[in-house]
Amino acid sequence: MNIGNVLQAQGDYENALVHFQKALEINLQCLSPHHASVATTEMNIGNVLSAQGDYQNALVHLQRALEINIQCLGTSHASVASTKNNIGQVLRKQGRLSEAKKMYQQAEDIWKRSVGESHQSFALALGNIAKIHLLQGRLLEARELLGRAKSIFHGAVGPEHEYTKWASAKLATIVI
Repeated sequence: MNIGNVLQAQGDYENALVHFQKALEINLQCLSPHHASVATTEMNIGNVLSAQGDYQNALVHLQRALEINIQCLGTSHASVASTKNNIGQVLRKQGRLSEAKKMYQQAEDIWKRSVGESHQSFALALGNIAKIHLLQGRLLEARELLGRAKSIFHGAVGPEHEYTKWASAKLATIVI
């Protein structure tokens, strides 16, 4: 899987997908189909397919990852939140904003309970919910969430981190 992750980070989605699919094949041969490693590989495949614009198939793999993660880790594990967040990303890209917001809010709730409100993952959920508000023209709500996310990112990863800079830049674009 590590090769697939490197290829994905480089934008080489075709080869990343080949490596992730091979990893899935091996995982299914060696492990239970309900193993957490299978869920991780399914999520990686879903993320690559999303990056390629194949949202329908991305959702299939992400839903499988979610089912396995819930089965293996329970409903309140941070990996479940990550999977719900990724599903939210795909739904947002499809324009299914209310469904995406629901997934982001579920991820926010899980991260709040599992890693706390000062963690960058919690701030990520706030930022994603803010994206939905921006798309819906709900600027006050977006500004409030982005302000909270920026503050958390600043404390968790520092002022020079890409997440902190992203939240700052988004905040600067909101004119009320």
